[in-house]
Amino acid sequence: MKRFQQSLGSAQGVTPYDLIVMDIMLPTLNGLQATRQIREYYRTVPIIALTCVTIAEPDRQTYRDVGMTDILTKPLSFGALVDMVDTYFV
Repeated sequence: MKRFQQSLGSAQGVTPYDLIVMDIMLPTLNGLQATRQIREYYRTVPIIALTCVTIAEPDRQTYRDVGMTDILTKPLSFGALVDMVDTYFV
């Protein structure tokens, strides 16, 4: 967690990534918490949630409310990932 926070603080104002794929189940904080922290510094980079469960609409809205741009579910196919990236870059 400390390393994550240090990396956010060291790159303030400059978006180091074009797109972030955020796993929801992280070891020290969840993807929602991490997204909130990222959004404090980087408001425009697309953040794609990656989860192993089917997400109901109320939960999808929660993900959007914290700043996630879209959602992919596992198992993730290469085609689904390519389609998602194309959504933001083509």
